[in-house]
Amino acid sequence: MRFRSIWPQTVFVVLGGLPAPAGAEGRPGAALEALVREAIASSPAIAALDKRTEAARERVTQAQALPNPSVGVSYTNDGWSPSLGTMEMTNLAFMFGQPLPYPGKRAAAGRSTEGERRQLEATRKRLALGIEEEISRAWIDLVEANARRQIIGRQRVLWRQAAETGRGAFSAGTGALQDALRAEVEERRLGAFLARTEAAAIGARGRINALRKRPLEDPISAPDAVEEPAVAPTMDAFVRRARTELPELSAIDAERVGRRADLELAELSGRPDLEIEAGYMFRGSLPPMWQLGLRVGLPIWRAARVAPNVREKRATLAALDGDEESVLLRLRQLAQVRIAEMTSLRDVADLYRQRILPLDEDSLAAALAGYKAGRSPFLSVLEAMQVVFRDRLAALEATIAAHRVAIALTTLSLEETGSMTASVTMGTSLMSAPPRGTASAKSGTKAETSQGGGM
Repeated sequence: MRFRSIWPQTVFVVLGGLPAPAGAEGRPGAALEALVREAIASSPAIAALDKRTEAARERVTQAQALPNPSVGVSYTNDGWSPSLGTMEMTNLAFMFGQPLPYPGKRAAAGRSTEGERRQLEATRKRLALGIEEEISRAWIDLVEANARRQIIGRQRVLWRQAAETGRGAFSAGTGALQDALRAEVEERRLGAFLARTEAAAIGARGRINALRKRPLEDPISAPDAVEEPAVAPTMDAFVRRARTELPELSAIDAERVGRRADLELAELSGRPDLEIEAGYMFRGSLPPMWQLGLRVGLPIWRAARVAPNVREKRATLAALDGDEESVLLRLRQLAQVRIAEMTSLRDVADLYRQRILPLDEDSLAAALAGYKAGRSPFLSVLEAMQVVFRDRLAALEATIAAHRVAIALTTLSLEETGSMTASVTMGTSLMSAPPRGTASAKSGTKAETSQGGGM
């Protein structure tokens, strides 16, 4: 299977000011590709389909072969007493017969079986794409967990610095001890976020290793920074690609090949088959005899058997046009939503990175300067730190959600994945809930909540 990485060959997007690792370009895609290939190679379902495809390939040759010939022995006696060699009509005959199907029947039978083989290949392709999708989603969850660790680590440093500043102000008599304690409490609250993140990473790693048939605890190296999501494809470009690569359409095309062959066989079933016969007759001391014969089948029941069979095959073949249209309609519907979501999420991520986060950091710096100068309360510093933390997570979640949509587009998934935009809003509120406990986290609509996508 040709693998298309969801990771574009671009520089890393740095969230929260973290530097991208040197020489990181191209590595995430290569690592993910290796995981997908290993999972596909380890899949028992893929292995079983490969064997079934191999069996179907052998059936093609069988379907195109001539029917087995027949041989027979008969003894004809002239009179009641054995008379071989004395009576002219007495003989010991050795017969050979070879059926000859009407021209075109064997080729049509082979094409019918070939359609079955191609359907199995399309099924295998969908299974492989499903494995790629599962691995890619677990991988992006693992990358998200790593990026969250980095953001939590930076926030922990900020809270510790705030606590030290508060204690210094308390010692100098210019601040209250409550300010320092409040910062320490916020720093410790990050432990809960970190525990959720670690659980998400363990779950993502376990899903990948399960598909690779490896111990669930085997380590997997994933980047700590997230690449900028690729630009969403246009609808026309996506549909053109899907028409040639979508396994469901390939399966319909393969079935169409088989059904056309079945229709041809039904039409040819009214044509007579032939059988050639040859025989040698041993007559003892008398000269031998031989014979040649030709049998022809008589399709006298054509109206009762052939015509209804042809109508059945034509109806079955015509139904495939509706199946194909149904698949294309669903594909366009999902693609329209996903392309719009991917574009929206990419814009949201750019907005946070380029316009909101720089202002957040400037606001935090101004709040710190104002507090040190005695012009603003310590609460303004804490609130600015909370805003920085929340918006860093929001930028990360928008980027990760865009990658999840890209995975669905890349693997040509026809399954509903839910709204990625809604999951971003939910995840942000959960991870950035005010430490005072005034905001309640809403339960999510996707399994990503428990796997790191919604924390």
